[in-house]
Amino acid sequence: MEAAMVSAFSGAMGSLLTKLAGLVEKDFKLASRAKKDILFLRDEMQSINTSLMELSKMDEPIDQPHRELRDKVRELAYDMEDCVDIYKHGVGGPNKAGFLHNLKTLGARYETAKLIKDLKARVEQLGNRHRLFVQLPERPRTVHIDPRMQALYTDATNLQGIDGPRQELVELLHDGTPQLKVVSIVGFGGIGKTTLANQVYNAIKGRYDCTAFVPVSRIPNMAKILSDILDGIGWYSTSLDDENKLISRLREYLQDKRYLIVIDDIWTIEAWNIIRCCFIENNRGSRVITTTRTEGTAKECCSTLHDVYKIRPLNEVDSRRLFYRRIFQSEDACPEQLKSISSEILKKCGGLPLAILTIGGILATHQEACSMEIWEKMIHSFGFQLERSPALEWMRHVFDLGYNDLSLDLKTCMLYLGIFPEDCKILKDDLLRRWIAEGFITDRHSHCQEETAESYYFELINRNMIQIAEYDDCGEVISVRVHDLVLEYIILKSTEQNFITTINDKHRSKGSSEVRRLSLHVRNSENYNVLENMSLAQVRSFNLWGPAQWLPSLKKFRLLRVLHLDIFGSEDRHWRLSVNENIMIWMHGCYLQHCGI
Repeated sequence: MEAAMVSAFSGAMGSLLTKLAGLVEKDFKLASRAKKDILFLRDEMQSINTSLMELSKMDEPIDQPHRELRDKVRELAYDMEDCVDIYKHGVGGPNKAGFLHNLKTLGARYETAKLIKDLKARVEQLGNRHRLFVQLPERPRTVHIDPRMQALYTDATNLQGIDGPRQELVELLHDGTPQLKVVSIVGFGGIGKTTLANQVYNAIKGRYDCTAFVPVSRIPNMAKILSDILDGIGWYSTSLDDENKLISRLREYLQDKRYLIVIDDIWTIEAWNIIRCCFIENNRGSRVITTTRTEGTAKECCSTLHDVYKIRPLNEVDSRRLFYRRIFQSEDACPEQLKSISSEILKKCGGLPLAILTIGGILATHQEACSMEIWEKMIHSFGFQLERSPALEWMRHVFDLGYNDLSLDLKTCMLYLGIFPEDCKILKDDLLRRWIAEGFITDRHSHCQEETAESYYFELINRNMIQIAEYDDCGEVISVRVHDLVLEYIILKSTEQNFITTINDKHRSKGSSEVRRLSLHVRNSENYNVLENMSLAQVRSFNLWGPAQWLPSLKKFRLLRVLHLDIFGSEDRHWRLSVNENIMIWMHGCYLQHCGI
């Protein structure tokens, strides 16, 4: 779960390095000493950032010293960016000249010089710690249990809603054509792809000469995968580790056989392009089933676009049956007083069999399984349970697999979705502008920021990390939603790295005392005074869904980039204003004068 430890502040770090470079390259009338110090800060932070990015690619849990270093670097990056923004605001931008201007900005220059001196001392201290950690010997690798193993050994009789999809897939595979056919099952992690593929495999494998069911890891060892296929189809005597020789051996063995092979959990098209070389076309009615989380990979794997099977979440009836049978061994045995709250729990699970079985298992093993108090505690502490419960560890690992496969920029953009309330319909254009305003999106060689942001948006959809909520009349996606459990996972990771601080009617997420992004999801006007004891000077994104009493004076915000106000109980009006290049304001359901602007 810790593998991508730098992702939550990669946006801040990238934005910081860009600003430091711009401060030196543009004429901000810096003293020569200040320029040297800023160049030192930029180079040292770049060095630390490079090492942390390399460390983020490791799959091992992070030890305490590295965790502390990560947290300190993150906060330092934020503080340095604050310093740059305060300075630029104070001196009024580059190319300002004249004695009067210099006199007016003397105070800002003096304060900035003091801040830079303090920051330099902190960077030097962290740089020394960083160089010490770089010299540490490699830590032993941790062995993780593959969460798909449980799916392979799940009793099909305990699963609801699988009969229909299983029959549909069997019919898709057995269409009477003699040509080799590849069918791809695609869907979000935990939705039941492996279970469905295994059930179909067991139902039809008797019709084939040789069969194999082979899992693929996120970072695949291709020689091992090819060897596993050979082992599965019955060639046990091979000790080859050369990919080309293994492919030749497989093609030789399969050339006169009718074969059925399942390749479970393919992550990349590159991996598939190697694996597909094994499957010889012999017109014997051979079949290959692949499972994947990404729609792009599914389309690349399958024989035709009609051979992509998008697995659907369980409907409300099947979800309830599976949940009740897991807890009470019968769908009719649920006490009447628990039926209403069970609907709330199942809404959180969103039709994911993995989530339903896991949450049901926790309740079933509790000594007071029929206690209303226990069930209410479960619904109100989903995030805590996901973080701490050993029973949910393998579900966290399922989410980790998908999250860790994202690029650093994509991880940051995904974590930002934790800003939004549960069940919120997130408009595409608003989200892309937010990412850009926050500094998460940098220009690429041939793409502007808007194009890059849009490519990230569709990549998250392609990976089934977010769900399409609404299309326009032309079939274009205009809004998305985040699955409730995915949102809980995002909030956990965001809180852990002080990326977002969330306050709702139930609790406040516990992060650093330095709040950078604040999101309020409240329905009543009580307890709004908690903001009075909170420093808002460093807040860069303020988001309010709730009564106007929760809106603090905007004078408290010095570094705000994004302000979103969705005030309950006011007239249905909507403004979107771009105040300057660093801040965008969304105002829904409130008058401008009500906000004190």
